[in-house]
Amino acid sequence: MSTAVVIVGAGPVGLALACELGAAGVAATVLERRDGTDLRSPGMAINGAVVELLEQRGLLEALRQYAMDLPAAHFSNLWLDLAPVLAEHPPSMIVPQWRIEQHLESRAKDLGVTIVRGAEVTGLEQDDDAVTVTYNGGQTLTASYVVGCDGPGSTVRRLAGIGFPLRDTKFYGLLGDIEADFGDLLPEQVGASYSPVGGTYAGTPAEPGVWRINTAEWGVEPADPGAPVTLDELNDRVERLTGTRFKKATARWLVRTQNPTANADAYRSGRVFLAGDAAHVFFPFNGQRLSAGFHDASNLGWKLAADLGGWAPDGLLDTYHGERHPVGRWICVNVQAQEALAAPPESAQPLRELFAALIALPDANRYLAELVMGLGVRYPLGGADAHPLVGRRLRVALAPGRGALLDFGGGVPDGVPDGALDGALGGVPDGALDGREDRVDLVAREPLPGADVPAALVRPDGHVVWVAAEGGGDLAEALGRWFGAGR
Repeated sequence: MSTAVVIVGAGPVGLALACELGAAGVAATVLERRDGTDLRSPGMAINGAVVELLEQRGLLEALRQYAMDLPAAHFSNLWLDLAPVLAEHPPSMIVPQWRIEQHLESRAKDLGVTIVRGAEVTGLEQDDDAVTVTYNGGQTLTASYVVGCDGPGSTVRRLAGIGFPLRDTKFYGLLGDIEADFGDLLPEQVGASYSPVGGTYAGTPAEPGVWRINTAEWGVEPADPGAPVTLDELNDRVERLTGTRFKKATARWLVRTQNPTANADAYRSGRVFLAGDAAHVFFPFNGQRLSAGFHDASNLGWKLAADLGGWAPDGLLDTYHGERHPVGRWICVNVQAQEALAAPPESAQPLRELFAALIALPDANRYLAELVMGLGVRYPLGGADAHPLVGRRLRVALAPGRGALLDFGGGVPDGVPDGALDGALGGVPDGALDGREDRVDLVAREPLPGADVPAALVRPDGHVVWVAAEGGGDLAEALGRWFGAGR
């Protein structure tokens, strides 16, 4: 059997990538060892970056019935002022990760993606022309590319020989769902908080009458890591962190969690790529693990589609590692900083006082808010004097696998629907696409918040590569670099 791309892992990142490829017309097959969606998936919230990425692809609306806005963010439970950020970006949302997986799987299938469950990968071989994956002991699937989205213990990463330098420290974490009436919960048991004894607690609604509980303590370990987790053990950790115990609660499921931190040595090895937790793993402060994985998928998907479609400029696939690897490293750093701020008070309290003072400064507050919400990603796509928008994302809907030359220069003429443009307006010269109409749309738009320029060129992942302003670069060069030669 053969396909264009094999994705190993049907978690949210693998399925998001499958949707990217399917929408771009790429034949993709997902191999997943699980038989079905795990309703015990840990994630309960998606940050602003994931909301924006789902919105950009038209995937958000169907999830709203299960979600509610979460207009709050913190840096190690030091709360941030989001007003400046929310003027330009959507808020985070509470929505179970398993709901996202089910929705993305349904969409991927509608787009023609093949999903094979109960498929455990056991082998991988590649040459200059293709990759062959072996699964379930003897079945094989050959593809042009393979993407490992199979989690921290990635089989694809191991088989590809990619290093994963792991930092594992003493940690005691519990995660699970309890059934409890809201009226029986104490104020300390609702929401997220830092404990003065060191560590964090979070209690979030999972569904009516069900609460997702997450405890994290650094520098300590469970007495018996292999023993089943009981409600008494959970109550003991909750009491240490909050000073309270659940009065009336029944455990649905409880597990211990670990806290590895690592960034893969490479996100690409020949025809094999890594994304999501297979590429980088860290404590899930602020939903950054999911947002980092979604950014991986949006960055890689269109580049694979361009290569398979025959119009990718030289070196395009190499930019995936070049852009995403430094971001993965920096997220590891910011999460480790948050862990240090959540450590025992004798070491953390001076740092918390200092960060509280820094957060009171508007620029520092905005930087940290964009950082933890995944909205501050800016790829180095211009020189030192590049316009501030170059490399950043714009909140704009895009056709899958296609870039857009956005013309804000004259506004949208009367009678022309938003997004429909046959000729040029004030910000874009006529004929600017120069034979690239098959991969870039010319779009008339009203100006976007934060985009005070007459025109901008954005890649299919929404990142700006040119603006019509000083420091914005050369349009012809940007088109050639990211969209290849005109036909």
